[in-house]
Amino acid sequence: GKGSLDEQTITLTAAANTEYSVDGKLTFTIMMDSKTLTVSQEGPKGTLQKGTAENPYLASEALALAKGLTAEEQVENAYVKGVITAITSVDTGSYGNAEYTIADKAGDVNTFLVFRGYYLDTNNDGKGDKFTSANQIKVGDEVVVKGTIVNYGGTKPEFTSGSQIISINGSTSPDQGGDGSGDDEPA
Repeated sequence: GKGSLDEQTITLTAAANTEYSVDGKLTFTIMMDSKTLTVSQEGPKGTLQKGTAENPYLASEALALAKGLTAEEQVENAYVKGVITAITSVDTGSYGNAEYTIADKAGDVNTFLVFRGYYLDTNNDGKGDKFTSANQIKVGDEVVVKGTIVNYGGTKPEFTSGSQIISINGSTSPDQGGDGSGDDEPA
C-alpha cells in the first residue's frame, strides 16, 4: 500500500483446515526494519508428530535427538529424511547391508550415520531387502530411512543396524527411484 503514518490493517483468510494443525510465518519489512508474525491454524487431527512417515525428522534433528540419548535409550520406528553425503560400505554378500551418512542437504558437515541399513522393502514383508548392488544408492540421493535411533556407547549418534530405506528420491519403488541395479540408463 501507500506509505502513511496512519494505522494500517492487514486481513488474512484461509480455507478451513481439515487436516493437522499448521503454523506459518509472515515477515513485514519497511525500509531497514522487519517484524515476523506467526499465524497458527488448528486442525481436527491435532499436531502431526515428528519422526513419523508423514513428518520425518530431518537428519540434523535426528542427530540432535540421538546426542541427547544415554547409551541405554533408543527411539524405535523413527523416520528420518536426508541426502546421502557419503557411503562407507555396501555389502552385497551374506549381510546385504550398507553404511552411509545423511544430512539435511548436500554439503552439510553435520551428518547422521545409518549403520548397516537395508534397501527398500520390495518384498512387502516389513523388512528392507538386502543390497544386491553397490549402485542401488549413491551420494546425492534423497532418502527416508526408518529404524531405531541410538547414541551407541553414549558417543556415537546413529541408526542402529537393521534400518531400512523407505523411499529414494521420493519413490518407494526401485522401478521409479532406480531399478536396484544402479543402472540409471534406459534399457
